[in-house]
Amino acid sequence: MRVTQMTMQQQALNGMLLQFERFSASQREILSGKKINTPSDQPVDFARALSIRSLMNENDMFLNNVETSVSWLSTTDNALRTASDILQRGRQLGMRGLSEQLPVKDHPALVTELNQLLEALVGTANTQHEGQYIFGGQKTQVKPFTFPGSPVASVAYNGDSAEIRREIGAGRTVAINATGDKVFMGGADPNLNVFQALINIRDQLQTGNRVSVRGMNNSPVPTDTHLIDPTQLLSLNRTQGDHAIPPSVNGAFTINGVTVNWTDGQTLDTVITNINASGAGVTASFNAGTQKITLVPNTTLVPPVTNVHIQDVTGNFTQFTFLGSPLAQLDSAIDNLRNYYANEGGQVSSLTQVKTQLEADKLSLVERLQQVEDADMPKSVSDYTMRQTLYQAALNVGAKTVQPTLLDFLR
Repeated sequence: MRVTQMTMQQQALNGMLLQFERFSASQREILSGKKINTPSDQPVDFARALSIRSLMNENDMFLNNVETSVSWLSTTDNALRTASDILQRGRQLGMRGLSEQLPVKDHPALVTELNQLLEALVGTANTQHEGQYIFGGQKTQVKPFTFPGSPVASVAYNGDSAEIRREIGAGRTVAINATGDKVFMGGADPNLNVFQALINIRDQLQTGNRVSVRGMNNSPVPTDTHLIDPTQLLSLNRTQGDHAIPPSVNGAFTINGVTVNWTDGQTLDTVITNINASGAGVTASFNAGTQKITLVPNTTLVPPVTNVHIQDVTGNFTQFTFLGSPLAQLDSAIDNLRNYYANEGGQVSSLTQVKTQLEADKLSLVERLQQVEDADMPKSVSDYTMRQTLYQAALNVGAKTVQPTLLDFLR
């Protein structure tokens, strides 16, 4: 078969182009450090690299969600710690005032500080993280807790009970928020409302009522009035302090709606026994130090008794409402808040472990991608040198094959 000059020239040109493409590919591989620069370089490895990069992007998203979740929970942790400190200070003030360590004339100073603590507690409950309220449920742009005026008489919750969840793994989500209606308002149990617990202590200090039964006469209840001691008869013809007790009168009063009767000539021991046997949900005892009968709500009952209401029936006692033991209510509210505080700490610990695993997964994916994409530099340099030589040889062969003709000179 006869091979024409044109065919030889075309073959030489094709050879030069092929060697140039291979030489250029080696050059790109060395310059980029990657053995895959286009899908056509290695289609199978290119597909694997795309899959690995997709996993890396997903891992980065999970890692970012974990980091933002930990930041949110850390803010929540700090807020709950601050709230706990505020409530503990409120408890100290309540202990001093309600246990009669201070005279009533010193109560206004305690009331003033309790008002300040209430406003500070509301401010803490309205804590924000990066412009979002953390205790308002999914209503992160609405201030969750408000009160109508100062001093704080009541606190309203404006958020919802919805969870804010973050995806931290394939098919795995975690709730990062604690809703204020459960943490601060007690959820379905109003006795766990931290605001109301402080308000009750403040109000009881304002009215002068302490954790004891008082006011055994028809006059307005003076703050230092108390029942007579158990060694004396409940003889109603004696004078108690500056107030005369009506002579020879029998009477009755109710505790939580249960009637307790007393008669002229009974001792206080008998009255205490009658109260404890009445089924009113309270335990009565005589405090020799304060010379008063003290009533303690029975919180072990189902449902528990948390408030004590005393009302005169016969008109021989001044009618008043006894708030029971606000300190016990505050203790329950603090315990509820601490449960959430402990839960937040547990979540931070769990997410820290997840973060460690995601960071390890990221390193593993990077190594896999490098194995697929990265060039073997010693081999690439060797291939580059070889292909440079082949390309140069193709140029030399082509130069000898494509000889000038007479037409080239006539142009």
